[in-house]
Amino acid sequence: MKLRWSMMTAAVAGLALCLLVGSEGRNLFGNQPPRFPGLKPEGDSGFILSGAFDPDLKIGVGLRRTYQNEKSGIVSNPRDPAYPPGKRIRIVFKEELSIGVEEGDDNYMFGGNVEVTADEKGCIFVLDWNQKRIQKYDPSGKYLFSIGRKGQGPGEFGNLWAMRIDAKGRIYVTDIANKRVSFFDKETGRFQEAIKPGVETGAVILLSNGNYFSSTNVREDKPTGSVFTVPYGIFDRNFKMVTEFRRDQLNFQGLPEPADRARFLAGIMSRSAFKPNIVTAVTGEEKIIVGFPDRYEFDVYDNSGKQLIKVRKEGESLPVTDRHMDYYFETQVLDFLTSMPSRPKDDDVRKAMVYPKFLPAYQRVIPMDNGFYFVVTDTLPKASTVDLFDSKGVYAGRFVTEAPASTFIFKGGKAYGVDLIGDYRCVTRYTYTVETY
Repeated sequence: MKLRWSMMTAAVAGLALCLLVGSEGRNLFGNQPPRFPGLKPEGDSGFILSGAFDPDLKIGVGLRRTYQNEKSGIVSNPRDPAYPPGKRIRIVFKEELSIGVEEGDDNYMFGGNVEVTADEKGCIFVLDWNQKRIQKYDPSGKYLFSIGRKGQGPGEFGNLWAMRIDAKGRIYVTDIANKRVSFFDKETGRFQEAIKPGVETGAVILLSNGNYFSSTNVREDKPTGSVFTVPYGIFDRNFKMVTEFRRDQLNFQGLPEPADRARFLAGIMSRSAFKPNIVTAVTGEEKIIVGFPDRYEFDVYDNSGKQLIKVRKEGESLPVTDRHMDYYFETQVLDFLTSMPSRPKDDDVRKAMVYPKFLPAYQRVIPMDNGFYFVVTDTLPKASTVDLFDSKGVYAGRFVTEAPASTFIFKGGKAYGVDLIGDYRCVTRYTYTVETY
């Protein structure tokens, strides 16, 4: 049995320059964000210089600068890292554990859409959308038990995603098909309760103040197709909007199926190829991240909806290459075609695909344990490009890793992701070290 893997500006200038020297001796990944010569201490605002750094802070020509506007909360970064050479940060990952087989024990086999998380003990939970279940493994990778199955009854799933662990030690998931959020005891897998928002939602994340971070989906049918309005924000216990962060609108125009079925199916998949989609995440401290990668910026809010910072980086247009096209076709288009009752030849669909010229500004913003922002800008087989921002939103470094960075979550000082080995998926745990360059 084989299961196919599928995925899914310039700095502000003209203000007075103010420089203070910080401490170099801090642990880069300790409780406080790193401070290097030329970076202003916490709570201040001003330019942060990098480039040809002088110990006496003598300003030279061609220095890159980041501007932090304390009043507006905007942090504008240059195209290159704002940290000076020799102080820039990259992360090196080392595989520690892999769970998954291509054939054999079904408890170690995963479908095409998989999420992973871990608890404070290091136990690993794997959400399998295709097989409609959650599997638990101990820290050594030994299978313990499964939660749920396909269905509509209590503890069963129609369409599950967005797996989280709440403050009570319960694991919960959003079930869009059954329009509910289901809660389970993570120690036993026993179903405990379900809440029903009463509206069609996206992923639902519980906040400690009793509210939820989520999105709703309002559909309007028109003669030319359907329009979906999707507001993202904080909702109260009755699922009424308290604070709206962003509103998206998706237009789906009907495609009359032509005699050329390959061209028809290619048209469907071409619509979503490398298109910017709203990116969201919630940190362990309940900071809410919302961004739309048609440009390089994202916002960070607290759990009451107050904006903390807006992070910007000078953009660069990266082209969609032949490697990107092949990767998208092999990991997403082929998976889509397997669900078609009348499947055309793969090569005919491949030839009919249409791709945009450029990639989105980024793909994901992933919060790290120490408050840093791990921004995945590009994903290819064994080559993910990552921009790293510190807890203040300052661009700290860029690096390329062979690890599956776009699938990562960070828990307990380790990274967990979903990797591709041959033609099957596995869940992988990584240790990591921090280097300067």
